[in-house]
Amino acid sequence: MAGPVRAIGVMRARKHLWWWIESCVDTRRVLDRVHTALQHALDEAGIESPFPTQSANLVMGQSAADSLPPCSEITGTRGV
Repeated sequence: MAGPVRAIGVMRARKHLWWWIESCVDTRRVLDRVHTALQHALDEAGIESPFPTQSANLVMGQSAADSLPPCSEITGTRGV
């Protein structure tokens, strides 16, 4: 029986891997061993998994933008 790894974690690069197991009874245990071995191999090769990020873009008219307070008032920092 073959089993694909479609993704490891949310928002990570997807790779397709195939392996064979003797019985579908072992599926969860083997899936854990494959994920663990893959992560160890990536770690040993110095390949880091990126931290999941998302971007949100806000589009507004100039008058709405002009009415916003300065960033320093929102974040408590000076100039951004």
